[in-house]
Amino acid sequence: LEAKKQMKRKRLKLSNSLILSLCISLAIIALRLGGLFEQTELKLFDSYYKFAPIESRDERVILVGVTETDIDKLKTNRLSDYQLYQILSEIKKAKPAAVGIDIFRDHPVPPNYWELQELQKKGIDALSSPEPFGHKEFLSIFTAHPNFFAVGKQSGIEGDKNFDLIDPPPIPQKQIADAGVILDADGNQRRALLYPVTKAPAIPNLAWALAEEYLNQKNARIDGVDRYGDYHLKVNNTIFWQFRNYHGAYVT
Repeated sequence: LEAKKQMKRKRLKLSNSLILSLCISLAIIALRLGGLFEQTELKLFDSYYKFAPIESRDERVILVGVTETDIDKLKTNRLSDYQLYQILSEIKKAKPAAVGIDIFRDHPVPPNYWELQELQKKGIDALSSPEPFGHKEFLSIFTAHPNFFAVGKQSGIEGDKNFDLIDPPPIPQKQIADAGVILDADGNQRRALLYPVTKAPAIPNLAWALAEEYLNQKNARIDGVDRYGDYHLKVNNTIFWQFRNYHGAYVT
């Protein structure tokens, strides 16, 4: 009889332990689905990349930027259309696969006072131009080179002073990309949209526009594939699945 009582107590204890474990597991799952652990998981994700081995530099990618030294030398913090034209003319000599200009140029930018002085020394009368000097030359780069891309901000929020839309320069539609970004709740950028604008004509993210141009030149097969009720990007035999809520650490 005593043995039966002990066996019953063990079974009851085991049942209580299983119920408690199940309740704790369900509570943790509910809290995670509610987003309580999202920021913690994202911080762990960041730490993984911080402590991961440093990858070797990809020699196929070159970044050209404007430094403080350049600003002091040019006496301007915004390059004019003619200065951009000169820079792009030098870059095209290297016959790059694709070039992206990540500078907003929604309206012409003529030479400033100091640049006008330098142009005058070279015998160039920029002030007599019927339109902002250098703008025509800047746009001609895109007409002559379809692998050059420029950006606008077509994925902003119209009327919002912090996220308003910014027009791209007047270049062929196929060479327009988007420079909008997605910020997580902690202010960090971990994601990006391949196509920030999906309505026709669709507008790609600048990084994807450059990658797609490079892949096309390598004869890669780029297409879409319909799976599970969604349309996904396919490059050769690799499918890039659409990113949804509950992917990875993301809940919201």
